[in-house]
Amino acid sequence: DWSAVPPLTTASVLRMEMSDKEGEGRCSAVVIAPGIVATAAHCVPEDEGTRSMTVRRKHVTEVLKINRLLDVAVLKVEKLSAAPLKFRTTKLEIGTPIGIAGYGLGLEVLRYQFGWVSDPVGEKGLILGPFLDARIFPGDSGGAVLDLQGRLVTLSVASLGPNGRPNAWAIGVDPKEFYEFVEDFLPPASSR
Repeated sequence: DWSAVPPLTTASVLRMEMSDKEGEGRCSAVVIAPGIVATAAHCVPEDEGTRSMTVRRKHVTEVLKINRLLDVAVLKVEKLSAAPLKFRTTKLEIGTPIGIAGYGLGLEVLRYQFGWVSDPVGEKGLILGPFLDARIFPGDSGGAVLDLQGRLVTLSVASLGPNGRPNAWAIGVDPKEFYEFVEDFLPPASSR
């Protein structure tokens, strides 16, 4: 029963717009602490001189941390008051139900896709993060991968299949590496 998830995520999974001299794009971002969001690193334009990024129409004031190999970025957003999501820190097993919340196709409507973990990290050694049997679209990158309690497991960062079409395989960041990457920015454990 996923009915509890949308009320938890509506204010915490945000639409992100970015542009630079190469063009513009849309992604998703997740609030992890007051004024701090995490997103996919490929959503952050590389050219600092010409890039512009907004989340919920608020200017990104600083890229606090970025790892393009892991495909995660942490951004500071001016005057962002949305509540952070709680984290799930227990291991993902094959068959664990997951939901992906994001702004697929760059639309202004938060959408949900549901599925399960098909191949957790380390089983086959093929990928950096878990295979998720759930459809995602361009624009869902940086969106939240959630468990049934609405806790943040990781970010969705890629899909397999023809570009621009819904794909049956999403790829997330390794949950353990994602948590360790953002841990310094999270509120104290007692408030999570």
